[in-house]
Amino acid sequence: MNKVLVNQKTFNLKSEITDDWGGWHRISIDLEALSNTNNWKIGIDLPADYRIDQIYGAELIQEDGKTYITGAGWNKSMVKGDQNEIILIVDEGNSASLPPTAAQFIFADSTYIKSSSVIDSKSYITEDWQGGYKLELDLSAKSNVKDWQLDFNLPYKITAAYGVDLIDNGNGNYTIKGQNDQVNLTSGQSIKPIFIIDDGG
Repeated sequence: MNKVLVNQKTFNLKSEITDDWGGWHRISIDLEALSNTNNWKIGIDLPADYRIDQIYGAELIQEDGKTYITGAGWNKSMVKGDQNEIILIVDEGNSASLPPTAAQFIFADSTYIKSSSVIDSKSYITEDWQGGYKLELDLSAKSNVKDWQLDFNLPYKITAAYGVDLIDNGNGNYTIKGQNDQVNLTSGQSIKPIFIIDDGG
């Protein structure tokens, strides 16, 4: 049976690097079901040099060149309130001399922001209601940047944007740009634009 890539409303996921052994590290993932789910999967993205050597409390699958975490045995199906700890042991490969980089988790409704050499980005769902949710981006400039813009992909329709100029490029592709006094950012400056999303749920 095909696994279903769940959305961010399905699980409360917390992840941290709990041990760093120099070339290897341990990731602890706390997963709490916010709703009932069957045959679930969550995408995981690590730097190119990294390799997941061991996994406990779940299974890894590969599909179309992407890596997913999915349930193993008892937790293939989870009901609201179920909790599960997943442990990953990661081989850092040629990046062993650098501090470990945290994993990124990909859901069906994740905001895929193209990597930028000048702006760090994180996204959070801050409110959730029937038919949609509020998404907050946390953008931080790594250096001084003028006339910045970011491209990203979202499978749902953005009905409103606050704090940035939004360009809808079609097919779920969007571009955001700074507005007013935030067209240019200085190193370390952060902004938190807000989007209202219609997910049809």
